[in-house]
Amino acid sequence: MKNNSDNLFPAGFTLFELVVVLGILSAMVAVVLPFCKRSNDGLKIKQAGSSIAQALRYGIDLAEKRKRAVKFIYNDKYKSYRLEIENDENSFEPVDDFTGKETFFNENIGLFDIEGFEQAGQEYSLILDVKKVWPDARISFSTDNIVITITIKSKYVEIKEESI
Repeated sequence: MKNNSDNLFPAGFTLFELVVVLGILSAMVAVVLPFCKRSNDGLKIKQAGSSIAQALRYGIDLAEKRKRAVKFIYNDKYKSYRLEIENDENSFEPVDDFTGKETFFNENIGLFDIEGFEQAGQEYSLILDVKKVWPDARISFSTDNIVITITIKSKYVEIKEESI
């Protein structure tokens, strides 16, 4: 004779139970996914800000060591930046030992504010020169919820992060 307690806990799940569990999981994913995207954009803008600040510091060091002007150039159209150094003909050429020569970053990162840079079309440049007064400038980038501001005061470069 069969025991009645065997019927209380069947061996499998019903289709209804599976649909309910899948519905709950879908709702959880729908809630969490926007936070993951925002977090990913935040990491990308922090990385871009750190990379730009490092390039500016490198440009300042290079100008001091070689006693030549170094130009930091940000191209807003292509979302890229590069360093150029003054040559013997008083024009600028790409810095050979600067990693990547031109660095591009994520299209979700946009120019938020800029001050102290010279503008020529969609390029903004900042001259770092030991023979002149060191610049005071600022450049800010943003995503949907974070602004990174890089401030150049004399020979010092600072990064500041703000939530919008």
